[in-house]
Amino acid sequence: MFKIARLPDTPQLKTDLLIFFLEEITSKNKKINLPEIVSHFQSLFDYPLSYGDFKGKFKEQLLLYPNEPHPVKRIALIGVGRQVDRDLNDSRMLGYEVGRIQEKTAAKRVHIALSGSYLHTEEQVAALSEGLQFQKYRFELYKKKDKKDNSKAQFLFLFSGEDYTSHYKKVIEESRISMDAVKIARDLSNEPSNICTPEFIKDFVINHFRKMDHISVEALDRDKLQELSFHAMLSVAKGSREKPYLLIIRFTPDRKKRKTLAVVGKGVTFDSGGISIKPSRKMDEMKFDMAGGAAVIAFMDAVARLKPRFEVVGVVPLVENMPGSRAFKPGDIIKACNGKTIEILNTDAEGRLILADAIAYTVERFKPAVLLDLATLTGSVLHALGDKAAGLFSNSDSLRDLLVSAAEKSGDYLWPLPLWKMYDEDIKSNVADIKNLGDNQAGAIAAAKFLEQFAGNVKWAHIDMAGTAYDVKNIDFLGKGATGYGPRLLIQAMNHLEALL
Repeated sequence: MFKIARLPDTPQLKTDLLIFFLEEITSKNKKINLPEIVSHFQSLFDYPLSYGDFKGKFKEQLLLYPNEPHPVKRIALIGVGRQVDRDLNDSRMLGYEVGRIQEKTAAKRVHIALSGSYLHTEEQVAALSEGLQFQKYRFELYKKKDKKDNSKAQFLFLFSGEDYTSHYKKVIEESRISMDAVKIARDLSNEPSNICTPEFIKDFVINHFRKMDHISVEALDRDKLQELSFHAMLSVAKGSREKPYLLIIRFTPDRKKRKTLAVVGKGVTFDSGGISIKPSRKMDEMKFDMAGGAAVIAFMDAVARLKPRFEVVGVVPLVENMPGSRAFKPGDIIKACNGKTIEILNTDAEGRLILADAIAYTVERFKPAVLLDLATLTGSVLHALGDKAAGLFSNSDSLRDLLVSAAEKSGDYLWPLPLWKMYDEDIKSNVADIKNLGDNQAGAIAAAKFLEQFAGNVKWAHIDMAGTAYDVKNIDFLGKGATGYGPRLLIQAMNHLEALL
């Protein structure tokens, strides 16, 4: 899909679409500042620019066609705005616009001139390519296809001789691996829950990783979970006819030089709320309640390809939460696999129950140096942070800071929330060790404090991604449905985690 190319010494470039990024005209400068790379092709659009209609504002576009047959069939100018407060998401937005223009023109060969623009750095090239790949994503498995697919194209990032470096090839390859993982997460999350059951995900994971080097997969079934005393997880699964599973995806390097990174993802394939049933409005969105698990599965795909020097274990508890005749009930007391007793106040606070068993088991069996969990856990975090950032909770300042930095670079944003000791009171129970619901305030913190009870002394971070997992508003490149939040964040974090292992 992507290649790196040098600008030829002559303007005889053959392409269906040539794209330039131009700065916004300032009040002092009445003309567009054209980068040097443009001079080869300026004669094709110098006259149209003279009208002054194109100002170079962010995402503004001008599509031009030569007056006579020319090796360059079309030229698109895209404004990048002014050099104030730009972040990598702006570059992703611009990549999305490139994809839209390509789709509109059905161009098969697209050259993107980057020299002379701020987009020529490795970091910006990666973000630009991510935006392009986001634009190409579709989940149309269950739609009748009436139109011919014109979205496939070859994109060539074009550099002058001075800017060209072989490092860009590595950047593009890593971006492709990252976005392939995002696609896996989105595809799994977008599947309807009548298809995407725990069994379906279990079979997908076994088949997907079967031929990958250094990867092993275990799927613990109900009998094994019962043997391991996973009573919290099995209680959630009791009301559904769907079989529960605990998936363990393990990457082992050739030589294990450091300790283990463990990542746990919530996998509730549909959450009706159980006996504490949810309102019917928007209940269809509860198919996305396995987005944390999907992120972990997708991340492990990237791990298998990037091959870090340390062991990585992905753990995904899979259940469906339904109000069947055998369902667990408010008032029940259950015992997690680490022996802690839990008073059930609300069966819709089920995600923390399946994570409790999964986290405790992962800590006991794999003894990770660092453990992360991702979950669409609480509506409370959405009230606190909206849909642009996930809530971050950690018992380690160094891990928290590393994840915040990774979030800024990846575009999967995080914001730290407290785990102060005073919040322990919110989950104390009169009849059990802890209860599965707080006191109607700071719900995201209460859920995090609950999970903290099962992480032991491991460096641990909990990511509440309930707001960021699907239907994020006003970020064009994320589109509708699942966003694929998580894999990019985890990949970026993994690149810097060795110091903590």
